Amino acid sequence: MSARGWLLLGAGLVSVGGCHKVFGDFEVNDAAFAGSGGKSMAGACEAGERQCVGTVLQSCNAARDGWINDMVCATAALCDAEEGTCRTAACEAGTFQCVGAELHECDETLDGFVLRESCLSAAHCSAMGMCMDAPCSPGTFQCSGAGLQRCKDDNTGWSDPTQCATAALCDAAAGMCRQPVCIPDQDFQCDASGNLNECRSDRSGYRLRTTCESQAHCDATNGRCNAAPCAVNDYQCSGTQLQICKPDRTGWNLDDTCDTADLCDDEAQICREPQCDPSDFECAGADLLGCNEGRTGLVTIDTCDSSALCDDAEGECNVCSPGVYTCMGDDLHQCNTAGQASPLTEECGVGRCFANGLTGHCFVCDADEYRCSNGVLQKCAADRLGFDDEEDCTDQDLCDAEAEMCLPDGSGGAGN
Repeated sequence: MSARGWLLLGAGLVSVGGCHKVFGDFEVNDAAFAGSGGKSMAGACEAGERQCVGTVLQSCNAARDGWINDMVCATAALCDAEEGTCRTAACEAGTFQCVGAELHECDETLDGFVLRESCLSAAHCSAMGMCMDAPCSPGTFQCSGAGLQRCKDDNTGWSDPTQCATAALCDAAAGMCRQPVCIPDQDFQCDASGNLNECRSDRSGYRLRTTCESQAHCDATNGRCNAAPCAVNDYQCSGTQLQICKPDRTGWNLDDTCDTADLCDDEAQICREPQCDPSDFECAGADLLGCNEGRTGLVTIDTCDSSALCDDAEGECNVCSPGVYTCMGDDLHQCNTAGQASPLTEECGVGRCFANGLTGHCFVCDADEYRCSNGVLQKCAADRLGFDDEEDCTDQDLCDAEAEMCLPDGSGGAGN
């Protein structure tokens, strides 16, 4: 496994002794978790045993007489002693999502969404955390958790969401998902003060993990503080920066800045070239491919309902093929140019909607239907888009559509 893949706690591992220790954004008082007033007790735990005390995941120390704080979880519910890890939060505090007309909010434990309110319709649900008085405006965007949604052109609700990497990267104002800055538990940075920074869980940037003895002791490649300073000509990747140890071994100098952290190669001592751009998309059958976050190649980002609905020009799955007509019940619809909605074109009436893809219309009459128009007996045309003249009865009263004939002069008809 690459050294970049390890999240080493370094100075974050402390034994019981009544001290305070900073873990990223958290401060932990060890005495509060030691038991028996913070005193060590022989046989207090078994080798390999773990426990959760509030949000803190602890493991039994080597002497089996106390506990070591391994890591601090976002909430107590996410602390998993059996697996020995902090489970990933299912959502972020203060975020909302719309499920149809239902407004849901991330719960206090961050392990899922709970129903907060039922709105008048899906179009009235706002993931800003409220039910709106009026439905959404066509073409506007909202972030439903990490899902970017667009208000449908027919004003009936929100489109299926495009999933952003995290809720923090969903930008409704710009109508797009912003690219992640880093990968949690993999990307680290060392600043000039010797601070070791780790990628935030929302992937929007970095936060302080711990402070090393000096910048030269900060190891961004392995995510730890080293006991000895870097050696001359050592290289490391600090986020997107390729760094080289200073000749006096007091810190790191910038050697190059890579386009992404994944393109930084400290072993080869180079920044590798991007293999794609964020705007690159391809269709492989029904699979929509896009440039991955590290710009090292194309990956599947969505699977469309069919290959015809895969739109690599816009980088999205269409819900319909632009310009194509469809009948929804007795109503005629045509897919818009964006392929993202099929608004109503015309209400045809029972049994009178026709669509075969590229063409669509409402029939104006039924096969073999007759009518009288200004004394002329007419029959529904073969294409059912109008009437053909059958016979001039000379008078409307002599035209009988029900009998499908002109009546003899002097008799009354049933013209209609």
